[in-house]
Amino acid sequence: MARFAHIADVHLGAFRDGRLRELNLQAFERAMDECAKRDLDFVIIAGDLFDINIPDLAVVERAVRKMRQLGKPIYAVYGSHDYSPTQTSVIDVLHEAGVLQKVSSGVYHDIEENGQKKQKLRLDVITDPKTGVKITGISARKLGLEKTYFQDLDAAALESLPGPKIFVFHCAIQEHKPENLQRVDAVPLSLFPNGFDYYAGGHVHARLLTDGPSGNSINGNGKANIGKITYPGPLSAADFRDLEENATLPHGFYVVELGVDGAVAEFVPIPMAKIQLVRIVADGVTAVQANGKVQAACLEAPSGDVALLHARGMLSEGKSSDINWTTARQTLEQKCPIIYVNNALETKERQSVRIDAEKPDAIAEHVFRETLADRDLPAELKGDAGVKLGLDLLAALREENPGDNKKRWDEMVAAKAEKILGIDH
Repeated sequence: MARFAHIADVHLGAFRDGRLRELNLQAFERAMDECAKRDLDFVIIAGDLFDINIPDLAVVERAVRKMRQLGKPIYAVYGSHDYSPTQTSVIDVLHEAGVLQKVSSGVYHDIEENGQKKQKLRLDVITDPKTGVKITGISARKLGLEKTYFQDLDAAALESLPGPKIFVFHCAIQEHKPENLQRVDAVPLSLFPNGFDYYAGGHVHARLLTDGPSGNSINGNGKANIGKITYPGPLSAADFRDLEENATLPHGFYVVELGVDGAVAEFVPIPMAKIQLVRIVADGVTAVQANGKVQAACLEAPSGDVALLHARGMLSEGKSSDINWTTARQTLEQKCPIIYVNNALETKERQSVRIDAEKPDAIAEHVFRETLADRDLPAELKGDAGVKLGLDLLAALREENPGDNKKRWDEMVAAKAEKILGIDH
């Protein structure tokens, strides 16, 4: 028998607003306290403990303090956010410091299959010293490249291991993708190894607890024997969508009992904040009418810790910039100290932008050119000059952080944007 926590998608260091970052960090600290109360054998973190591979050191220090206070083994894989191809991730630092243990290492070796030699990835397997549970897994890679590792996996070697055993991963499963992630890259269940009692997933920001298939083979290696497949969803929140969901559906983690009859999981909610959701639907109304809806909704909003103002719809006349967002924000600030605005209002002018190119750069240029064509803009923002400015800014924003401190990287990107715009301090 083993009792463990399954946590995923913590995203420590997410959000530009320091107050939201603090709420996110406090939620993780509460989760560690909850794990301590339940006297678990170990904790599994299925990726994205941090929102970036080299996060703010103040965030790391507090997270490490809580993990050390727990005094239990913590087994983790990289997520798509805290992954680094050069092993410069804070996850590697914490592994070397003994704060947690990575469970996604392995080596390629030659095997003979159907008379042919092939290279297969043989994963290292860790045995928890107290419970004897075997733990292994595959970390995430950027752009969904972890699918290659699943394809190369020496599944037979893992399937031959005696149980109990846990497989940890950070990717979507093709057969279990939520509706809002249908376009996201995913790994088919047929590439997962059979015979594990518990499949601890991360990456999908939606809760899932289901029994895997049994009976017919899913990968040609005999009968399928897939245990519990689980995604706990985000521990707290990492973006507006997470916050919006958290307003009505509590986030948290699973506590799992692994015994002779399989895995039994209990969801443990972790409160993040009192979130007030202010929704405005403005389909088919003018910008003036939409402004009235926005201001009225803000006046009626109850008090809380965080207010989420979400306006959506297609305006029949005017632009979303005609709405007095400043007044709306000021009204909400009297009731909630943290305000997050998601302006998803559209205009017919925006809807009429047509894209007939296939390459991303050509699409971007086409969108900029058509969007700027009929607008009353200064000369330096019209025609080729405006398109070039937009493309230069887009290129600066697209640059991937090579592993720098998040705050410092944000400052570097802002400095590049100011240089492109010709802003002098």
